[in-house]
Amino acid sequence: MNVAIWGTKKEAIYLAEQIKSNSKGNVICFVDNDERKWKSQIDEWPIYSIHTLEKIYQRQVDTVLIAIRNGYSIACILKQLKQINIKNIGLLKPSTYDFNEEITLSRNSKQIMWLDMLSKQLFPYFQIILNQTCNLNCKGCTHFANLYNKDHEEGFYNLDSLEKDIELIAKNTEIFRLRILGGEPLLYPHIKEALHISRKYFPNSDIRLVTNGLLLTKVSKDLLKCIYDNSIGVDISLYKPIVKIKNRICSLLQEYNINFNFEGIEGEYIKTFEKNINISGQSNPEKAMIACHSKQCLTLLHGKIYKCPFEALSQKFFEYFSFENECNTGYDIKNISNWHRTWDRLYMYPIDSCKYCSEKVETFDWCNTTTPEYSDWMVI
Repeated sequence: MNVAIWGTKKEAIYLAEQIKSNSKGNVICFVDNDERKWKSQIDEWPIYSIHTLEKIYQRQVDTVLIAIRNGYSIACILKQLKQINIKNIGLLKPSTYDFNEEITLSRNSKQIMWLDMLSKQLFPYFQIILNQTCNLNCKGCTHFANLYNKDHEEGFYNLDSLEKDIELIAKNTEIFRLRILGGEPLLYPHIKEALHISRKYFPNSDIRLVTNGLLLTKVSKDLLKCIYDNSIGVDISLYKPIVKIKNRICSLLQEYNINFNFEGIEGEYIKTFEKNINISGQSNPEKAMIACHSKQCLTLLHGKIYKCPFEALSQKFFEYFSFENECNTGYDIKNISNWHRTWDRLYMYPIDSCKYCSEKVETFDWCNTTTPEYSDWMVI
């Protein structure tokens, strides 16, 4: 197998080194859309453009492996590869790098999802919001969780509806990366059932439970066993309050052989957040989408698929602070007749809500607040 690896970041380099050390394939090159990289190389491997890849495909390269996390980027790359008729394509699961797994290139590999073995529309990234409440009060929470009433099960996904919705999506799609989140998903009373359902209908997906970790040391043994039995990784957003219990969390998850990953940190904990809401609604939707960090985050909530968490959840922001919002939002999954067309619209085109997202992003220090203000989310 002669492989071109699309991507040049840590996952791609890990993949190349694994292939080289296992001697079960031959890495020919890396591929990237950034023209600044085309005359450089990583170790002994050159970095090519897609135009060069097209020229050497079948003569020097017979397989393209995509080693990228971002769902929007994967969607764009797949469209590019389709245009030049490259068909032997695999996606490296991020869990392979995160959890230091050995890579095999066989057709039954657990680390690679081979596209020619899929019979349904592929969603590179998908997330399910189980509940909208949280046990932290992060200023400027991107899911607006600190605006919800924590004394009530406000916004909780009905379990029967959740299973029916996941089953319907699974009949029509394959999901590469599936993330289960909230709010804080460990507050969801049926979290064990939700994880089991997710794995039942998506047996080949890289599934992660996304949590701030505060409740991990208090969860039941049954839930921990469920996480392990269903091969679900745990992504922990390491905020400052969690640092003091970090070692206890690690010990507990290691005891149950659960794979876990601390995400979003460049130091000992997450120190900054970003805000980008333009409440005037005068942003250029196309430019706002290009600048958006969440354009990969297709979101399921209460029977609808949304382009991003803002579209799914921002109505709470508008209602809480008494702003007007007349956007038509989401796709009712029961009314989707053409999943490929819906995929294309969700990934490739802006939506009404994009006009509220500024091209400008402001960074601020992460902190808790019990008195949220609209300025916590708005750019000047």
